[in-house]
Amino acid sequence: MHSDSAGGLRSVRVQSQAADGRGGIGNTQEEERSRELDEREAEVPRERGSEQEELDFVQRGGVPAEAKGRGKKDRNERKTAIQVASLNINGFGNLIRDHPDNKWGRIYRMMSEHRIGILLLQETHLTEERVAGIHKMFARKIRVIFSANAESPTQREGVAVVLNSRYVDTKSAVAQAIVPGKAIQVSLTCQGGDTKNILCIYAPTSHGIAERKLFFEEVRKYYEAHKECQKPHLMAGDFNNVEDSIDRLPITEGPDQSVPALDDLKLSLGLMIADGWRVTYPNTREYSFHRGVGDEAVFSRLDRIYVTPEVFDNAREWRICEAGVRTDHSLVLVQLTPKNAPVVGKGRPTFPLQLIKDKKLAKMIKERGLIAMQELKALQESGTRNESANPQRILCEFKTAAMKLARVREKLIVPKLLADIRERERALRQTKANRIMEEKTKLAEAEALTKQIRQLKQRRYKQQQQNSRATHRLFGDRPTKYWSRLLVLQGPVKSGFLTPRGSNRGPQLNQTTYRSGYKHLEPNKS
Repeated sequence: MHSDSAGGLRSVRVQSQAADGRGGIGNTQEEERSRELDEREAEVPRERGSEQEELDFVQRGGVPAEAKGRGKKDRNERKTAIQVASLNINGFGNLIRDHPDNKWGRIYRMMSEHRIGILLLQETHLTEERVAGIHKMFARKIRVIFSANAESPTQREGVAVVLNSRYVDTKSAVAQAIVPGKAIQVSLTCQGGDTKNILCIYAPTSHGIAERKLFFEEVRKYYEAHKECQKPHLMAGDFNNVEDSIDRLPITEGPDQSVPALDDLKLSLGLMIADGWRVTYPNTREYSFHRGVGDEAVFSRLDRIYVTPEVFDNAREWRICEAGVRTDHSLVLVQLTPKNAPVVGKGRPTFPLQLIKDKKLAKMIKERGLIAMQELKALQESGTRNESANPQRILCEFKTAAMKLARVREKLIVPKLLADIRERERALRQTKANRIMEEKTKLAEAEALTKQIRQLKQRRYKQQQQNSRATHRLFGDRPTKYWSRLLVLQGPVKSGFLTPRGSNRGPQLNQTTYRSGYKHLEPNKS
């Protein structure tokens, strides 16, 4: 395929699919509500009382006993949507605690914050030993499936797929190395019963455009020769090229010669010519790669996600954001929903749960409630009732005012570090979208803001890790809810039972069967 025809086909596809309105941004309120339900602790089961007791309980705001099961089912349905992300991490780093180059601790924190179920990584430099160390660090929380470079696994290339056990079935995943160290496909069953084939790509750069072109042809020929290998529903990674001049700053002339080979690969796999983010934002400037400083700074959108038209219809929230990991690439994300997912409307505004015990907010709402009560009393004494003066309108105004007070209070108590990140992200978007600013000035400002955002996010993840460590020190050695949750999630290394000292029941445990953190529990010496 010639580059001109490929570019024309890409442009037509972008315009037509953008006109259809596919790939729009999802509703934030519904997602917040889903996150709150997902992270809420399980309530203690309550036995059903008499009919009058149940009625009184419901009037006080409780949930009927028979409705508990429905709530759990609803939560499972909401969790059918899954986040898929891709990131080039520029090497393995290390697993040393609190080391600035410990990337995997921040990667897990990033997956938790963005609720990522499937993370595609490039330039991982993984080996069996390194993966074993990662699995030991995170127990059964994640599973790493990788393909390494055969000659220099710790120095060159390497791709991996990280599965989050909280959102996907890690045990059912099956991997197939398409091109060792450069392309790996994972097939797995997502929540909701859908099977997804995910292809992770890292296009080489060592020997220039020719090597990259041969790589795309090699991947295409592999699928043509292996008919039993199912074609991917999603292909993502670091392609090390740009398809349009708008995807690079400073702007250069057209794409390189490896793009036609990439277009042929996408057509052969049944994927869309344009990536999902570009279809959703046809005129927006955003970049996923940044290198250099000052006049030598370069921004490019090398990391992309391609999907089939059927998957695109059920995809939303295409995003590019800083990862908070030491790398010169940004994180690209998309949320996929299965066909059998329930239809979700606009949702309702939710009260910030972290403000429920805020005394200042409670005082302000109480004062506003007293005003509403005075209005009701005056309405009752006047004996007049119309469309503009009635109890329902007074109640509605009170609810609206209480929600506004909560939003204002929420903005005031947002952590300063998070506020700084949001402020700089907003400034970066405005800088990239500015069509009046000179390119040299825009390049310098974008480079400075990007560097600041990366540093702030790394600081934030480090603070979160320190807070988690402090929580473990406080509650990890006592029979608390936190302790019980750890025991359920990780469990002992070997099967066995903890029995009272001197008891003959259950098998004897050796000290090695305990995880670190439970060594204070003495083994049975009977």
